[in-house]
Amino acid sequence: MSNVKFRITREQRPTAEPGALGSISVKGDNYYWRLDNRSKNHFLGKVGMTREEMYEAYYALMAGLDDKVTLAGLFRRWIEEAEKPENEGSYSPDTVADTANYIGKVKAQFGDRSVESIEHVEMVEWLKHLRNDVSYYVAKNARAYCQTVLGWAQDTGLIKHNPAANLRPIKVTKAVTERRKERKAKVLTWEEFDYAFERAKPALKIAMLLGGLCGMRIADCAKVQMSDLGELGIEVEQSKTGVAQIKQWNPRLKTILHWRDQQKLAKSARTALHRDRVGKEYRKMRVNLRELYDAGVEFESLIFNEQGRAYTKDSLIRMLSDLRAELREEGFDLWWGTHEHKRLFATTYGVEVGGDLEKIKAATGNSDERVLRECYVRGIPVVPTITGQSNQAAFMQQSYGENVTFVANWH
Repeated sequence: MSNVKFRITREQRPTAEPGALGSISVKGDNYYWRLDNRSKNHFLGKVGMTREEMYEAYYALMAGLDDKVTLAGLFRRWIEEAEKPENEGSYSPDTVADTANYIGKVKAQFGDRSVESIEHVEMVEWLKHLRNDVSYYVAKNARAYCQTVLGWAQDTGLIKHNPAANLRPIKVTKAVTERRKERKAKVLTWEEFDYAFERAKPALKIAMLLGGLCGMRIADCAKVQMSDLGELGIEVEQSKTGVAQIKQWNPRLKTILHWRDQQKLAKSARTALHRDRVGKEYRKMRVNLRELYDAGVEFESLIFNEQGRAYTKDSLIRMLSDLRAELREEGFDLWWGTHEHKRLFATTYGVEVGGDLEKIKAATGNSDERVLRECYVRGIPVVPTITGQSNQAAFMQQSYGENVTFVANWH
């Protein structure tokens, strides 16, 4: 059990609270328990029961639920565990958030069935369905997250049967292969970047500049705060690698402040002041956010929506997808993924430094040379070779082969 406390409404709050995931609420004359807002309520007893009776009913309910551990429930438990302060640094916030996004998918497929009842072959068939009918990448991620969560559950004794054990890697479909070929053939150029940039919304312009000029992931672009902007540049900490950097200012990068001023703000936004202690109604007022902004009231986020709140990574990705659709209608179509701006930065910088991977790693914050080569700098994986030579060939290599110098083609 976790140490998260119950949140019990009304005046029937007990003086002591047992530790567990979830919360207890009162509906009518009954107590109910549920794991989270997406889970169903479980009856505990009638209002007026003693604290000891409520605890007894709760622990009896937990014992019954432990016999039927659902896959979606394990996902939520893993997320709760990953977010504990003592586990800080074990998983990146993006990994935890991405895992949470798959709760709905496993819930839709397996419902309230216990993990013990899910067969390995069912997991395989589900992943095949995702690959063929949804997306190769969705299937790949689903496999990875299921293996992580179920592996953790098995290691901690929550389950004995792991239907995700020994799942084979998702095979690449023909459609994905064709898209990869297209990606290698169509690398985003600065001319194409600028053409799309002129048609982008101000918020997306800022994200494109951070990605193309600084090599930042789109998730990190969404998190930039005004307090991160310093005299030397933009202070960032990469969400995946944890690498801290200062992205040095240059004339074009400084235009993000101009585009920030161009972002739309609601003229009549409802702002909650505080909750009334007696009822559940919020006291609200309508404010003109544009007037507040123009008057010097500062919002925390560099990129914000019409309500003055930070855009999420998913919101920026949707905005990018909408822009691609608009450009496609103009006959301007190319392979353009969410990492393409960082890839453009890495490739351009690679040309400037003569292909020095150490300098490119330092600039991008990537520590894995293989990932850098495969995903960003060139888009073509580097694979090992074997010597495979006769004695005569070995003699020839000793004579002149070791003096050959190869120059990488970065274009």
